Amino acid sequence: MAGFNAGAVVEALDFDFTAFGGPKGTIPEPSNKQVKVFFNRVRDMSLEMRRSSKDFDEEALVDDAEVAASVLSALDESSEQYNGEMYNSVTMVCSNAFSREDLENLPYRVQNAFMTWLVEQIRPEGSTPATK
Repeated sequence: MAGFNAGAVVEALDFDFTAFGGPKGTIPEPSNKQVKVFFNRVRDMSLEMRRSSKDFDEEALVDDAEVAASVLSALDESSEQYNGEMYNSVTMVCSNAFSREDLENLPYRVQNAFMTWLVEQIRPEGSTPATK
């Protein structure tokens, strides 16, 4: 019978920002608390942004990945305050493997692709994308 090897269950969270003058490295595996805080912050930002919309439906905000994706897609339309909160939340869940400035210096599409990838890797439900 095969055993369980915790080190072989998920792939490393490697990132490479060198094409845009940033660092390269591996994000330490986030703790349960970091992931929960991240998604709670993202949900709060999404709720705040959506409450200002006439089409707001709080009951529709159930899935963490959907909430995060909605915030990521809205970043270009949001205020600097939301951008800063999102950058801080991302660097927190990544254990400061890179700085907020490293993230801010990425071009918009690269930044969005990275954050989308990150959310897919750490989302609480359906961890399939991160498994080997």
